[in-house]
Amino acid sequence: MVGNKGGLAIESLALLVTVLITSAAVFYLVQSGIVTVEGSGNGAGSASLQDQFLNVEFFPIAQGGTLAIQDFTLCYEDDVNHNSLLCDQERELFFVGDQVHFSFQVISSSYLGSIELFENYRLLGPGGDILLDVNAKEDFEFEADADESVEGVFFHDYFILDDSDPVGVYTLELVITNPLIGKEVVLRKEVVVTG
Repeated sequence: MVGNKGGLAIESLALLVTVLITSAAVFYLVQSGIVTVEGSGNGAGSASLQDQFLNVEFFPIAQGGTLAIQDFTLCYEDDVNHNSLLCDQERELFFVGDQVHFSFQVISSSYLGSIELFENYRLLGPGGDILLDVNAKEDFEFEADADESVEGVFFHDYFILDDSDPVGVYTLELVITNPLIGKEVVLRKEVVVTG
């Protein structure tokens, strides 16, 4: 009897390992584009079927990569280069009622020839209270094919200081996410506001 139970356990274990290896191979072939999921042609909604299939993390292996914010600059609207939409001159002091523009570059790794970036930010007042929160529903999205393994992408955005906002030191919290490589980076920058 003991021998039969041991043999059954070994057979069950062998079957489980076979299923795991086969499933991993199928996920890899679909993700690399060698095999396509039926219905993932050019029809409407077909991308979601492929994405749903690939959205399962079979083996939780980190994809790795680089994600960084650099060359962050604050400026007035008059200091924005209208060709590049980048700040030509950096400012440190702003007044209530001003439009505060900011530009920066994101250095990001690509994944399978694509880059996908999301920008979110919030503005904290001098007392730490949230004055503006651009959350995931209102984020800016950048998607593109990538020629290189690491690409630089320029961003420009702005917020308006209300006339009734208090003077003091504000904090801008900028969050950039690349879901393709599973990375997120946060930059905190102080903004001095006077009356």
